Amino acid sequence: MRGARLFIIALSLIFLNIDKSLAYDKRHLNQIKTLNACVKCDLSKSDLRKLNAKEASLVHADISESNLAVGDFRSANLVKANLRKSNLTAAKLNFANLQEANLEKSILHHTIFKNANLKGAKLRKAALTKANLAGANLAQTNLTKAVLRKVNLEGANLTGSKFHKSILQDVNLSGANLTRADFTDANIENVWFVDALFCRTKMPWGLEAPHCK
Repeated sequence: MRGARLFIIALSLIFLNIDKSLAYDKRHLNQIKTLNACVKCDLSKSDLRKLNAKEASLVHADISESNLAVGDFRSANLVKANLRKSNLTAAKLNFANLQEANLEKSILHHTIFKNANLKGAKLRKAALTKANLAGANLAQTNLTKAVLRKVNLEGANLTGSKFHKSILQDVNLSGANLTRADFTDANIENVWFVDALFCRTKMPWGLEAPHCK
């Protein structure tokens, strides 16, 4: 009997730890809903599908490993927010400020980033399928080992961005600024570069426009 009691106690402690690991501060969620702002809040590992955070202030917020599918973050301030391993499928982030945000290993299928600011953001190993980043600012963004399929980057600013060992298939880079962008060891298939700006751009086959000013 003593052994059985010890087993039950140990099992209870395990479930208690699991509950803690999956918990987030509900007060922070209520703060978003009532004030449309939650700076440095903790919403990690949460189910926030269809969340309305349009024009919300979420600077330094931790929303990592969360389900944010179909959420509305248009014009939201997500500077330095942690969205690592989050699901942003079909989420709207038009005109959102994601400068230096962490989107590593995030799921970005059908996600809309039109005219968003992603300068210095981390998208390492992110999965982007049919995402729309037309006109977005991705200067100095890290897309190392990211997978981009049927992504629209028309007119985007990719100055100094990194695509080391990334996969780009059926991607539209027409009119994009590729100044000092680095595609070394990238797998590029059926990519459109119509009217794209090359300037000291590192491509898999060599340096493009090495003497540009």
